[in-house]
Parts: sequence; structure tokens; C-alpha cells
Amino acid sequence: MILSRRFFLATLTLLVSSLGFVVPAQSAVAAGPVTQIAVWGDSMTQVWPDYLQDLVGVRVLNMGVGGDTVQETQALFDAWVRNNPGEVATTGHLCWCGHPNTNRKSEDHRTVVPTLQAMAAEVPRGLFMPIGLTNGPDQGSGTLAYQEAVVDVNGDMSRAFRAMYAEVRRFLVTDGLDVAGITPTQEDRNNIAIDVPPASLRTDGPGNPAHLNDAGRRVTAIRLNDLVRAAGWVRTDTRTPTEVDVAASANPVTSGTLVRFTATVSAGASGVPTGTVQFEVYGRKIGGPVPLVNGVATSVPAKATLTGDHPIEANYFGDATFAPGTGLIVLHVDRAPGTANSTPAGPGVFTL
Repeated sequence: MILSRRFFLATLTLLVSSLGFVVPAQSAVAAGPVTQIAVWGDSMTQVWPDYLQDLVGVRVLNMGVGGDTVQETQALFDAWVRNNPGEVATTGHLCWCGHPNTNRKSEDHRTVVPTLQAMAAEVPRGLFMPIGLTNGPDQGSGTLAYQEAVVDVNGDMSRAFRAMYAEVRRFLVTDGLDVAGITPTQEDRNNIAIDVPPASLRTDGPGNPAHLNDAGRRVTAIRLNDLVRAAGWVRTDTRTPTEVDVAASANPVTSGTLVRFTATVSAGASGVPTGTVQFEVYGRKIGGPVPLVNGVATSVPAKATLTGDHPIEANYFGDATFAPGTGLIVLHVDRAPGTANSTPAGPGVFTL
């Protein structure tokens, strides 16, 4: 009797998960440039794929479905492979999958990695990159949830996929605030002490406390941009790398304050970048592109009217010698005493 490849993979997944071990699936392989990247998973895939697309320069498809287990994601993945044979060889896959498998008592977290291995076996070697599970403040080190998600699942995932394993959670813990330009609060420090991504990178509303806010999602995109480039999915820019440092004329500010943002683009001792910078907040442009003068661009004035934290992004477009770059700062706006939350701005002033 001849077994189908799909039946064999399903049987292998069941066998491996029942025995409680993982087999190395992929090692470091430069698969070559891809034409698109597909993102699979649960609610942790919200928004950041759009930011990743801006960084990698190829189309990024968000195939994530909130609440899906890794097995439900596998079914969607199998259907995509089956229905898109002409794109299989040129599509890279990121999978932030398995959080519901660790959050629900009805699911078995030991099935996550074997299922990921079965998915990886469906596409060319080097084109499947699983992302380690993340955690919230209720899943800090020493808890059973931490043991299952971070120690067990992520440990097995790292051993199985080796260089193709994407460690984002730990990057958020150790480097996320620096990348986002956020000064840590005491709550952030408390989170970091128990190996949890800091509160300033996570949502503070109802729902899953592990979910990321806009700053956390941008840091995630920056981290994954580095990882997919290291995997050879995106052509490396031969121009000189740049760093973009963003500053505000004041931070924090009270509602109604006029603020200007500056972006300083540098490239070490390699020279002074030229070109333009576009300032943005939540995808909205703050004025038009601003030419660099001695490596510095300054935005039009912005009137800070909405209280809270707002991610200000500066995108440098590059020139013939220097590569594009992105910088980020979080502007904190407090309500002015005795004022409403929003006041009108004057002509020529961007309203934040």
C-alpha cells in the first residue's frame, strides 16, 4: 500500500508528539530571495506584518486568525500549499503559532512543535521560520504557564529548527525598550525581572495581556526584518547601513503643546547621508518628506492634542550611497489641567 505524503506527515506528527521528543527539522539554509512572505498564526499576528512589509520591500500576507490553534493554522497552511503550487518555491513563511495550545486546558502544548515540523516539511528547506511563543505578566518565570510555553515549547522549537527559529519574545524583553526609544518604568523593570516583555510594549486594555501595542509591534517587525534577511529571504542592500535617531523638542508634553521632531541620520565615519525623511504617526504623514541638512531633518510643528503614548516614526529613504533606515520615539502626552482632551490646531500645523 502506498501512503500519501500528507497522511505520512500527519502520522509522524501524532507519533512524535506522543513520544515527547522533537527531530531537528531545518538548519541554517540560505534559501534565496523570496517574492513574498506569508505570516501564519493566532492573534499575535495583528498589525506588525504591515510594518514588516515596509521594511523588507516584498509583499507580506497576513494569514493569521485570532484564536486558532496550531492545528487549525496547519489546516489553512496545507490548503494554501495545495492551492498555490506556483508560489511555494518563492514564498517564505513566518509562523507565530501555538499560543491557544498553551492557554487552553483542553489543548496539549506538546503537539505544537511536531505540528510545526510537519508544516515545514511541506515547503522547500529554509522557507519556514517559526516564532517562539511569547508571554504576559501572568506567565512569568516560575509559573507553570512559563514552563510549558517558554521552557518546553520554545526550547523544543529552538532545538528542532536551529538557525531557522525566530526568537522575538526574548528580544522584546532584553532590547525592545531600547529599540522603541522608551525609558523603562518600574512596571517594565518588574516585568523584565520575571522574563516578560515589558508593559510599555504590551496592550493595557482588556484581553490577552501578552498582546503587543503599536510600539511592541514595530519592534517585532524590526526584529523579524533582521532575521529574514539573515535567512537570505530578502536581497541584502549593498549601500552603507544607516542609523536614524529621533528626538522631540519636548517629551513628555501636555495637551495643546506644539512639538517638532528631528531625525538624525548617521553612518559612522562613512560620510553624511543625503536625501529625505518622512515623519509619521499611526501611518499618518506629519507633513511631507523633509530634506536632510547635514544629516538632520526637522518636521513641521505638530500639535499634541490626544493624551497617551504615540509612536513617532521617521523613515529615511536612502540615497545612492546610504541605505534606508527607520527610527522610532514614543511621545507621551498628558492632559493639561482644566482643558479638554483635544483642541484645534492652527493652519499649517499637524494635529496629533
